[in-house]
Amino acid sequence: MDTEIWIFLSGTDWYVPHLLKLVLSFLFTLRLLVLVLGERIAWKDDLSDLVCNSTRVGCHSECYNQFSPLSPLTLCSLQMIFLCVFSLANLWYFRDITYRQLRCCSLFAKGLIEGAFLFTCVQLYSGIFRPSSFQCNLAPCEQPVTCHLLKSRLKDDFVLLMVSASLASLSICVLAVCLLLGKWLYNKGSSGEKLFKKLCLNYYSQGKNAMLMQSQTGYNPCI
Repeated sequence: MDTEIWIFLSGTDWYVPHLLKLVLSFLFTLRLLVLVLGERIAWKDDLSDLVCNSTRVGCHSECYNQFSPLSPLTLCSLQMIFLCVFSLANLWYFRDITYRQLRCCSLFAKGLIEGAFLFTCVQLYSGIFRPSSFQCNLAPCEQPVTCHLLKSRLKDDFVLLMVSASLASLSICVLAVCLLLGKWLYNKGSSGEKLFKKLCLNYYSQGKNAMLMQSQTGYNPCI
């Protein structure tokens, strides 16, 4: 049961080193705590925290949609949902020992999820952080309308923690995959070298036996 909990928190399979599971589990738990605290402290109502100097109906909502097509809290929540679903898949799919040779696949897939989150975050907000103020020129607003985001520093700290944890998790996954592939290639190289030496030894032994037989009986097996 304890092993299954570690696998769920780390998002890896049964055969990943324990130290790696520990670090990834810590990063996953940290993000869960930050997500819960951020929702209670900074993200109770992100739309109401955007203040614009316009009284026209619909202007405030249009400016918010332009400013933040997807709330960072929503994006981080979606990321955690994907990670949880992937962890549950690991518990079921990688349990069988026949999948041991695929142990780097879980790390690679987890790295893809982390990388997709970071890429989406940068593309949505043209960087990591949203601006604290901006100009809105959309209808039905008076043009231009200036909008300010309340608690922007607190929300930036939240995003920074989530992005940093995700980047650290991605780096660990990439490093672990490289190490596992390097170990696999080294083992394959060692096995190939041993096989080559064995074949050479067998060939040498057969040649030596053939020469000995020819010298004793005058029989040449190659003819």
